[in-house]
Amino acid sequence: MITAVLPAEIDANSLTISFNEFCERIKEQQERILVVLDQIQDPGNFGGILRTCLAANVSGVIFKKDN
Repeated sequence: MITAVLPAEIDANSLTISFNEFCERIKEQQERILVVLDQIQDPGNFGGILRTCLAANVSGVIFKKDN
């Protein structure tokens, strides 16, 4: 399963949205930057990447559920 995250939605209660909802939301944006993550093992690295994406105005982050 693929999980999609929009930086504006990063909080403790709701980290993910469905991939279809993600695609619908980014369609509305004129410029899109997507980050795809694979095999992130350290939660600290994951958090750092998400914060960097937020600062860089990334449209969304796609990552695998189990890794």
